[in-house]
Amino acid sequence: MSTPEADSKADQNGRTMVRVVAVALVAGWWFLLSWTARLSEGDFERQQAERRQAHFNQVKQGEDTAEIVMDAELLPLLAGDADCIANLKYLHFQMVGVAPEQAELVSRFSNLKEIHFYDTNGADLVLRSAHGLPVESLSFMSTYLPVGALQGLPNFANLKTVRFETAVRPEQLEVLESLPDRITVEIPYPATPQEPGGDSKPAA
Repeated sequence: MSTPEADSKADQNGRTMVRVVAVALVAGWWFLLSWTARLSEGDFERQQAERRQAHFNQVKQGEDTAEIVMDAELLPLLAGDADCIANLKYLHFQMVGVAPEQAELVSRFSNLKEIHFYDTNGADLVLRSAHGLPVESLSFMSTYLPVGALQGLPNFANLKTVRFETAVRPEQLEVLESLPDRITVEIPYPATPQEPGGDSKPAA
């Protein structure tokens, strides 16, 4: 026959066991989530590396002279290969952030003719690095450029066309209107009123 003391001790032991089991379940669930997150991250990094290699191979083999850069880690691969440097003529930066050390690599693409930016952070760094290249066309969409970067556009000796697919700010417009006549500036959506037919700066 059980005593009240024995029953109380049994209840306490039971509650302790429930707590232990609950803690073990929580710990096991946390471990499972952590392991799954690490596995997913590993899969993502593997897929990214495979995509970079596929893009690299296409440029190296001459199958593609244009490259859409959605992963800035692709730049070191392209810039480190002589065939890629020779074949690459167009760069399209899309929804990507470019660090200073990555932007510097653009200066190696000696045959680059066009650079396009869409929703890109670090576009000004890329432009500064590309000043010595034979770039003829630049375009920008959803990408902000500081006035200093715009003032450097004449440093592109072969530049013919600059196009903004989004509205520009008044201080940007002022710089663009002062560019040499050899550069046609296309601004379909100016931030300030212009004369009829004055949405571009005509070439000489």
